Amino acid sequence: MVNNCIFSKLLVNNLNKLGNEVFLITNNLDKDLNVKQYILNRGIPYGPKESMFRFAFSPLSILKVRKIIEKEKPDIIHAHYSLHAGLIASLATKRRFILSCWGSDIYMGLPGY
Repeated sequence: MVNNCIFSKLLVNNLNKLGNEVFLITNNLDKDLNVKQYILNRGIPYGPKESMFRFAFSPLSILKVRKIIEKEKPDIIHAHYSLHAGLIASLATKRRFILSCWGSDIYMGLPGY
């Protein structure tokens, strides 16, 4: 589960080149990636219109992620960014998953941030 950032693209492309079957659950279609992509842009909007995570906390999105995980049966679930993808993954599955934190999701609320 990723956002369309350069780190995610590099990871997906490299895993794919190594022969791994990779699919994404993301907010926006990325035409540069040659992998199956599931888009979470439907459901009950939550949050401001300009937010890229507008549908992230939608109960329908959580159910959609759960169905995708059941369908794809991935060996590894890797969620990027704890406040959105990590939360969805924790609510959508009881399986263990990898969580990558990128900075602001850790530092928010600390003095001087």
